[in-house]
Amino acid sequence: MADGESWSESTCHLAEHLNRFGHAVCVLDFAASFPAEDPGPVIEAHRCLVSGQGHNPHERQSAAAEARELAAETAPAIVRVGSPLGAPLREEAPPV
Repeated sequence: MADGESWSESTCHLAEHLNRFGHAVCVLDFAASFPAEDPGPVIEAHRCLVSGQGHNPHERQSAAAEARELAAETAPAIVRVGSPLGAPLREEAPPV
């Protein structure tokens, strides 16, 4: 984005994005500004991604999903180890 033409094209894309998505109500906190009112965070996010410092959101979401699945798999084992006096879990208790 060093030349003026690239900058002009980028600002056109940003304006188009803000016109399309910037006015949607997603946070009902009236103290929070919308991207159309304050485009600074959007510009900073683009700057990070263009410079290579940002992370791919798809990779981040995939890693979070894997961590969530791992936590769901290991949670029963943690509960079993931490149960008082080695008591069986509710699912393993004999029927009454």
